[in-house]
Amino acid sequence: MTTRRDDSDDESRSHPAVQRFSDILLLLKASDFAAYDLSQPIDRRVLVLRKWIDVHPAKEFRCWVRNGRVFAISQRDTTHYYPFLVAEQDALARILVAFIATAVVPKFPVATFCIDMYLSRADNEPFIIDINPSTSTTDALLFTHAELDALPENAVTVRVVESEAAAAQSAPVFAAHRIPHDVVELSQGLTVAEFAEQWQKQVAEASVGLDG
Repeated sequence: MTTRRDDSDDESRSHPAVQRFSDILLLLKASDFAAYDLSQPIDRRVLVLRKWIDVHPAKEFRCWVRNGRVFAISQRDTTHYYPFLVAEQDALARILVAFIATAVVPKFPVATFCIDMYLSRADNEPFIIDINPSTSTTDALLFTHAELDALPENAVTVRVVESEAAAAQSAPVFAAHRIPHDVVELSQGLTVAEFAEQWQKQVAEASVGLDG
């Protein structure tokens, strides 16, 4: 299983595959996205577990589809410059567009969506990572949502990080969310001293619970 991308735990960022049920619970607790999802009035929720595969972040892409046509593609790892992507972006885009047009659009019941793709290192074989609604809740990465709304459907706009300087200016995806949800809740309206006291109290209570 992969971790939530807004999880801030250092260990999980270094080792994003989880192996125990306790790891899953910890990651769900640390994610404010998960907390938001669980707070919504939904009758049925599904926890999706997927087999872990090691992917190279340079080969991950987010593609936007409108009315069954890919019209925008962005590099997912916006904080790193990969020179080969600049040179090969058009060829890689053609692979992504062809796969989505033939393998996804005819089978997917929605004509407008956002799809995350991975191209294998060896031969650029396409793999689906995830499919999400094409809304403001889905990160626009190297675009803005206004730009995506204005782009025509009859052409594909591709964006990759084109220099080290551009990479340095990009904040990590979901950087604003990378604080555990329970820490944010605990700190609301407290001074630093009050927060530290409450935090130590919760840590002590948790330790007692584990010992018991």
